[in-house]
Amino acid sequence: MFKKNKEYSQLKVNLSNPFKGRRWLNLLKVDNKLGFFLTPNVNIRLRSILGFTFKSNKYGFHGSECHNANNVILGTSFGMGFGVDEGKNWFQLEQKIEQNYFNLSLPVSPKNHLNALDKEYSGNYSTLIYLYHPNVWKIASGFYKAEFVKQDIFEYLGWKKSKFTLLYSLPKWILKSLYMRIKGIHIKHKYKEIVYSANCHYNLYDKNKPELQRSLNDLIKIFSRFQRVYVFRIPIKEQIINNRINNKKLKELNQNYDECWESLENCKEIQSMGNIDIIDLCKSADFNLDDYLSNDTHWSPSGNQVFFNIVSKYI
Repeated sequence: MFKKNKEYSQLKVNLSNPFKGRRWLNLLKVDNKLGFFLTPNVNIRLRSILGFTFKSNKYGFHGSECHNANNVILGTSFGMGFGVDEGKNWFQLEQKIEQNYFNLSLPVSPKNHLNALDKEYSGNYSTLIYLYHPNVWKIASGFYKAEFVKQDIFEYLGWKKSKFTLLYSLPKWILKSLYMRIKGIHIKHKYKEIVYSANCHYNLYDKNKPELQRSLNDLIKIFSRFQRVYVFRIPIKEQIINNRINNKKLKELNQNYDECWESLENCKEIQSMGNIDIIDLCKSADFNLDDYLSNDTHWSPSGNQVFFNIVSKYI
C-alpha cells in the first residue's frame, strides 16, 4: 500500500532535528577530494523523510547534469538548494539557469569545490555565480582540519548515521535546546503569525584563525578560473531578525558576520581581479523574514523566488 505524500509545510523543515538530520547524513558519501557528495540519482518523493522532495544527479550533486555548460554555481547549502520541493529551488525556476549552469554547490570547503571543478566540470569557465554565506568559514575550517589529521569529515566531527545514535542524540538535542533557550542563545521572534527561531551563536567564527586565509586562497583560485564572477552575499535569518529586534547577543553575532565578510570583500587579491562583481544583499531590503523557513536556516519558496529575481538581473 502506497503512503500518501503530505503537502509541503515550511514549518516541518528542521534539519537540526536528529530524525531528519540522520536521514540527510545517510544521503552523503565521503570522498577524499570532494569532502563528500550526494548519493547519485536519489529521488526522495515522500516529504515525511526530509520535509521536502529532493533529487540528486548522476554526479552526486543537486540540479541538472550539464557538466559541460559554460557556467557554474558554487556555494554551500544555499547554492545547492535545500529545504523546498524540487523545482522550487532558485536555480530551478527558469531553464536559462537550470540548463546553462552546472551546480557544484555543497556545504564543503573551497578546496573541495576546486577539486569538484577539476573532477566533474567540462565547460569553458565563462560565468560563476558564487553564493557567499557566513558558514563558509566554519564549514571550510572543519574540512581543512580533518584533512590535516587524516580523517574524513564524519570521523572528525563525530557524525553518526545509525538508528542507534538516536538513543543518545535525541535527548542530547532536547537538553541542548533547553540550555540555549535558558541562556538566551536560542531566541524566538513572531512575524505574520509565524514564530521564527534563531541561534545567536550560529556560525560564530574567529576571523583570525589560519583556516580563513586558506579558504580565501582557494576562493581566489576558483574566481581566477572564470571570465566573470558574481559574488552574492546573501542575508540569513539571524541578520533579518537582527534588523527587527534589539538583542545584544544577536548584534554581536552580526558584527562577527560583517568582520568575516570584510575579510573577503577587502581582500587585495580579490579587489585587484577585474572579473568580479560583488553584490552585498545585506545592504538591500529585498528579503523579508517570511522568505526563510521558521525552524531551519534556509530560504522558503518565496525566498528562492526573491533570489532568482535578483540573479536574473545580472545574467
